Amino acid sequence: MLISALFLNNKDALTIQDGARALLAEPRETSVRKILTGPDLTTRLERLGAKVIGRTVALDHKPGYAGAVLLRLWQQRADIHPPLLSWLDTITSPREPGADRLAAISDLLVELAVAENDIRVVKQITPGSTTATTVPHTAN
Repeated sequence: MLISALFLNNKDALTIQDGARALLAEPRETSVRKILTGPDLTTRLERLGAKVIGRTVALDHKPGYAGAVLLRLWQQRADIHPPLLSWLDTITSPREPGADRLAAISDLLVELAVAENDIRVVKQITPGSTTATTVPHTAN
């Protein structure tokens, strides 16, 4: 849920939840018992440190948080690289919830490349594609 909230910042809570399910490749919950007895969506998002105002989820009150979480995730969970980039490619496609966030998502990936001191982290980013081609590493 946190990863989805970071990349889909300022979207509605249901979009964040759907994004998390897509990243995890999990289906919607169909058990009425689980739906009614589990924590509500706002509570789950607030536990992550997000502000939920109306239906909008925001992490803007935590400057640098998205980059720090992404860096930690990238360094500590290397197996997430391909699925995360594939998910980002999907959510930033035209008519997808992250299409209007392509610039912000690109900025996060550039920050990651700088933090890792490795330009290979950055992919050629074009509308509808965050994973087109790898940019070769250049030594300075």
